Amino acid sequence: MALSHFGYSQYNEVQAGVAVARNFTHRFHVGMQFNYYAVLLSPTEGYKSTIIAQIGIVSKISEALYIGFHTYNPAQTNIKLTLTEKRIPSIFSVGTSYYFSDKLQWLGQLDKEIDYPLQWRTGFEYRIIEELSIKMGGNGNPFVPNLGVSVFAKKLQIDLNFERHPTLGINSICGLSYSFR
Repeated sequence: MALSHFGYSQYNEVQAGVAVARNFTHRFHVGMQFNYYAVLLSPTEGYKSTIIAQIGIVSKISEALYIGFHTYNPAQTNIKLTLTEKRIPSIFSVGTSYYFSDKLQWLGQLDKEIDYPLQWRTGFEYRIIEELSIKMGGNGNPFVPNLGVSVFAKKLQIDLNFERHPTLGINSICGLSYSFR
């Protein structure tokens, strides 16, 4: 399950999703998520909503190398409003991860939103101890460096990341994950 909120009282976006995944072999995995997406563009317009799908595939090439593909909103769903249409991006991504060891991992990703240029991101994650890892990387043009930390407590994971954008300044992102397996 996933839940995200962005915005304030005059404009906000809410997305709630349910995902399922299946291992077809020990080297090939597929996941699918359906999201309820709602947007408030103004108090007079009220909330408008739709359902958005996302699909991901991961393949284990070797013990150290994984390659994956993900798409968000492949059907190019948009929300019709009274006077206009709220465009929801369709994003196609390919990514890879390489494990140098049990403690050090490199990640790379290319994203293509239909109407925008190709974007890239890369970074390293180092597992200091079983319960703690640090992350360092960057993305885009202009370059946006980022730094993060993950804390693991049994099936719970807390991620805290910071990035320094040249226009927006320092941004923070916090994530909370729970594994049912």
